[in-house]
Amino acid sequence: MLDRFTILFLLTLLLSCKKNEQETAPLLSKMETTLGTETVTTTIQYVNGKPVFMQALGFSGGKAVNIATKIFRNAQGIIEKIIIKNPAYLATFLTDSIIYIINYSVVNNRYTSLINNLFFKNGATEYDSTYLTYDASGMVSQATKLINNGSGGMQEGERNEFTYNNGNLIRCKNCILSSMFLEQNVIYDTRINPMGFGKEWILIGSTRNNRKFEQSSLNNATTISYNQNGTISTTTSTYTYNSYGYPSSKTDVLPNGSSQTSAYTYLN
Repeated sequence: MLDRFTILFLLTLLLSCKKNEQETAPLLSKMETTLGTETVTTTIQYVNGKPVFMQALGFSGGKAVNIATKIFRNAQGIIEKIIIKNPAYLATFLTDSIIYIINYSVVNNRYTSLINNLFFKNGATEYDSTYLTYDASGMVSQATKLINNGSGGMQEGERNEFTYNNGNLIRCKNCILSSMFLEQNVIYDTRINPMGFGKEWILIGSTRNNRKFEQSSLNNATTISYNQNGTISTTTSTYTYNSYGYPSSKTDVLPNGSSQTSAYTYLN
């Protein structure tokens, strides 16, 4: 029979383990998003708690989705390269993958730029370089993409200007060839965003045709509005949460009035 001191020790140990378990934040491993009869499943893999691979598979808008994002990190966990593989790229490019080389300043402790070359099926080659500018608080305030000007030099092809509030990206102004193209405004709740990868997600968002910058934020987006030449489209989102305060499901009401749902799965 256990004496009362042994029982007290075991109880204390159990409560301590339970407390540590609750304090360990789960990692999002899968998100299944369904609209009508179509589902896209996104899976995420990690090394030392940082994402290294993401893949989206399924169907959306009657088309197959198969996008894999591989993130290469050095021993310190700094991103050095991102490869995005998408069979749809073959309609335009010679390969199904786009490789982004990421530059990082050890002195300033920040990412500075990403560079890629695009090889088109028509024989053209495009060299892109996106440079990041930071504000006084260390947040990315601007991402500027330079492209070939056709005369051997470079010109601004695209620019994203970011505005934050309480660690959340609330506004992104997107300019193409120095003219306003799209403005994104976001409202958030106060719960934890399981994909809040901070400045690293700015890198992902700055890749070709990907403007999901709100996922760099601390909290979850509840309203996302896009203003393109005066035409505004808005998506609203509601969440249910697990005991950790992380989303377990989400319902999006899209601009056309239809609803899509997402279910979240986490690593224990």
